[in-house]
Amino acid sequence: MSPATETTFQKTTAMNHPESESGSADDLHREVTIKNELGLHARSAARIVAIARKTDHGVWLSTDEDEVDAKSTMDILTLNRPMGSKLMIRIEKDTDHEILSAIARLIDDGFGEKK
Repeated sequence: MSPATETTFQKTTAMNHPESESGSADDLHREVTIKNELGLHARSAARIVAIARKTDHGVWLSTDEDEVDAKSTMDILTLNRPMGSKLMIRIEKDTDHEILSAIARLIDDGFGEKK
């Protein structure tokens, strides 16, 4: 793994991160369930990236094993999340709640894919 990739691919979970100065850790993350039949694939990952890149702050997706940068399609694809699996979305700053909500809505809506 290259040094640049290592900085975006962290082996931690959302629960291991400190609280922000103005909000609790609970306010900075949300668990979602992958609902679309194809799971988390390249097109759905790219839609997450488009939302996450609207902020200059950190946005991460995590499983029980790994946490990745939500601004990187390749990092997201390494999570290999099929339909029915859980995913944690985490934001760095409490000012990015709209980013958190938009990603959660996208996933909850099955990425707009037909069922």
